[in-house]
Amino acid sequence: MAGARTMVRRIVHAVDLVAEHPEIGRVAEDIEPVGRFRSVVAAPYRVIYRVEGGEVLVVRVWDTRRDPASLQVPDEPESHDEPGS
Repeated sequence: MAGARTMVRRIVHAVDLVAEHPEIGRVAEDIEPVGRFRSVVAAPYRVIYRVEGGEVLVVRVWDTRRDPASLQVPDEPESHDEPGS
C-alpha cells in the first residue's frame, strides 16, 4: 500500500507542477492533433493534458508499460466526480 501512496503522490506532484507551469510538459507529438496535448512523466505514468483558456485539463494518466498503440486520448477530461455531487 505504501508503494501505491508514493505513486499517487508522484502523480499529484506532476499535476501540481503542470498547474503552476503549463508549458513545462513536452508537446505530445504522438497524439493527434499534434500540438494540442502536452505531457509530463511521473514514471511509469505519463500525465497527458492540454491548456485551454488558461486552465490545465488533465485528459489521461497513462501507464507507459502498456502498448502505446492502444493509447486513446479523449477530447474532454473524464469526470470522476462522486455520485450526487
